[in-house]
Amino acid sequence: MFTLEGHTRSVRAVEFCPDGRLVSGGEDRTLRIWDVSTGQPVVTIAARRIIYTIAVSRDGQWIAYSGRPLSSHRDGNSVSILNAVDVSKEPDLEWEMYQTPPTIWSLAISADGRYVVAACRKPGGGGIPNGASAHWWDRTSPDRQGELPQNQVYSLAFAPVGHALAIARRKTVDLLDSPDEAPRTSFELPSDWAEGIAYLPNSKTVVVGINSFLCFLDTDSKQIAKRVKTGIPRITCLCVSNDGSRLAIGGRAPEGVEIYSLPDRQLLRRYDFQLGGVNGISFSPDGLTLAIGGERGIIICDT
Repeated sequence: MFTLEGHTRSVRAVEFCPDGRLVSGGEDRTLRIWDVSTGQPVVTIAARRIIYTIAVSRDGQWIAYSGRPLSSHRDGNSVSILNAVDVSKEPDLEWEMYQTPPTIWSLAISADGRYVVAACRKPGGGGIPNGASAHWWDRTSPDRQGELPQNQVYSLAFAPVGHALAIARRKTVDLLDSPDEAPRTSFELPSDWAEGIAYLPNSKTVVVGINSFLCFLDTDSKQIAKRVKTGIPRITCLCVSNDGSRLAIGGRAPEGVEIYSLPDRQLLRRYDFQLGGVNGISFSPDGLTLAIGGERGIIICDT
């Protein structure tokens, strides 16, 4: 286990690239791309915003990031699309998203990098933001874009292949075959908001983190297949290993990280890395390493 030194404030998002590089961003308004083997950043990009969310395409070609613009920024926000192969270039695209509120908390990018979807949140009770509107873009045809018809969207995830999209909104998860299509099925959630959402590699199961529970949604039977009680009172993030054998979750109140085996969904181990609240979590491509981003930085640990 070791710490990546560089961010000067809370780390909000971490995502591994298929080639093993790690992308991170946070409240110090920098996007950093790390060589985890040396513990050193390869690239540091000064962003125009606090970075709340990062998405990496599974083909390793594209990195998307966004968050909350500076108060001096015009009313609105944008999603930056970075060429992951040549990160020395300026972002390839800056897609504008004019609306209130402008804070983007969740991003998803399709496996082939074609579609990018962004969801906003707005201030809510107890310091927890509520879901708001969401927007999609087609990277291959920038004129093709639009608002998702769903409102109160909280978090998003693409399937590991194709363009299927899972949308967690207030008390509901909608499944779409593509961002520009209507939902083909919906699940009723046992609580208002799901902060973490992901497809399992088989693309037939969606897992969501709701308060202290993991809910596994069977997309064939259109039912919640199982609910698992975790030891984390508020799940804030989750990720699935590429081989589908493990699920990692992070959270707060109190903070912690838990790893579960799949498909039996049994707790394997629990950690407290003293990071404060955990905001982001990501498995390395080979599943042997886990990156955890939190209020006090980034931890890299063997799994």
